[in-house]
Amino acid sequence: MNIELLIAVTHGLIVGTLFGCIPGLGVLAAVLFSMPFLFEYSMMSLVIFYLALIISTQYTESVVATFLGIPGELTSAPAAKVGYALHRRGHGSSAIIAAALGSAMATIIATIALYFGAEYLSTQAWIHRSAIYVSIILFVMGYLCFINRYWLINFLLVMIGLCLGSLGNKHGLQE
Repeated sequence: MNIELLIAVTHGLIVGTLFGCIPGLGVLAAVLFSMPFLFEYSMMSLVIFYLALIISTQYTESVVATFLGIPGELTSAPAAKVGYALHRRGHGSSAIIAAALGSAMATIIATIALYFGAEYLSTQAWIHRSAIYVSIILFVMGYLCFINRYWLINFLLVMIGLCLGSLGNKHGLQE
């Protein structure tokens, strides 16, 4: 196994576990904290790091939410509501087991998707600079705008989303 990938997995698991234990600090705070260390990682190491970080953060947050009743992020809200109620009735361990099984299944699915999707991920640079990308964006925008009878509101929301998504994007400004 590549030592860089092993370091990336270990880094993601440790940081994700630490930041998952503190309610309110989640994946974004963990990535921002780890930013100085991520500049040396290759693209695959970054993907592996982020995958390990998300999985460990989500599971750790669900454990904390089950025992304390405080959701760390939106994804741990069900554990805070249902898991905490089970914990108060003495069945907290079954909620933790369910969270662990859910995390294990998500890990297996994400690993398989990453393994089989690695070649697809490497072609993303080509797709984003082609007519296929523009076609996909136009199709999705059209679908989102006309999904229900509030097409004007949907259109305005899509435009606001595109404007917010383009903040900091210098793709069209390269010389």
